[in-house]
Amino acid sequence: MNGTALPLVSLIIPVYNVDRYLDACLDSVARQSYPNLEVVIVDDGSTDRSAAICDAWGGESRFRTAVYHNANNGVAATRNFGLDHCHGELIAFLDGDDVIGPEYISGLVEIMRSTPDADVVMGSFVRGASPDGVVWGDRARVVVNTGVEALTSMLYQIDGSDSAVWGKLFRARLFAGMRFREGILYEDLELLARLLKKCRVVVKTGTVNYFYRKNPLGLTGRLNFNLHRLDVLAVTEGIYEDANGESWFMAARDRVFSANCNMYALLCANGMAHSDQAAACWVAIRKLRKGTLFDRHTRIKSKAGAALSYSGRILFRFISKFTI
Repeated sequence: MNGTALPLVSLIIPVYNVDRYLDACLDSVARQSYPNLEVVIVDDGSTDRSAAICDAWGGESRFRTAVYHNANNGVAATRNFGLDHCHGELIAFLDGDDVIGPEYISGLVEIMRSTPDADVVMGSFVRGASPDGVVWGDRARVVVNTGVEALTSMLYQIDGSDSAVWGKLFRARLFAGMRFREGILYEDLELLARLLKKCRVVVKTGTVNYFYRKNPLGLTGRLNFNLHRLDVLAVTEGIYEDANGESWFMAARDRVFSANCNMYALLCANGMAHSDQAAACWVAIRKLRKGTLFDRHTRIKSKAGAALSYSGRILFRFISKFTI
């Protein structure tokens, strides 16, 4: 590719206490084949060696690299800072403990350029404990959707859709007046829903160029439960309310049902089966289960949860612990 003819891509990397994985992450950035890349590394007040590792990679000469060190404010504020300090026509995100294939940026840009109306390109990813042995590259077709179609798939959690901002390439103009809501978890689900509503065209590709590190001790890992995880209920409820009268209303309703099922299972697994929060989840499950059960678009897992809920809380609680 001729770098002078290519749009500048800003890659925003929020970093917090990931010194064990950060070198591998930034090494994968340094190996990118795309020449016109701006790398924005934002350390969110790390207390391990992450800040020093960021500085060491800040001298990477192949790309325009900026390293910032801030007080700890959370991933939403860190990504917002990156958005406020980047200059690219296109924007991508990478978490500091993940890894990207060498054609990650090039592949997404190529699809964006071949579909001039596209506002977002969604790549595919693999997850695991280590990227060793990952086969990068093309695996599947390219699918073109409207923004509303992409939003619907994301809420139904079908067609390989996910609610993370990483693994995707965005036109920078989408973020005009749009930022991550700070102080909550699942901020990317909330913002991505708002962004997709603005999109004319969204392209999905089966090309695998992103490795998501499955960390059970991460903020949303299964071994790191805290009550902030309940934020997903407020986020999905907000999307549901926003969907009133829209074509994607049923998808939003199903996402609320799924969130309450998952949260009920997590609460039970963490000794809170008889808490007020669990009781509220169960009320929502009973309220929404019929709609999910008879919605032909819902995934099998959601339908199974809806059907199982009719057997009562005890059996639902017992079986759901094997699904989290």
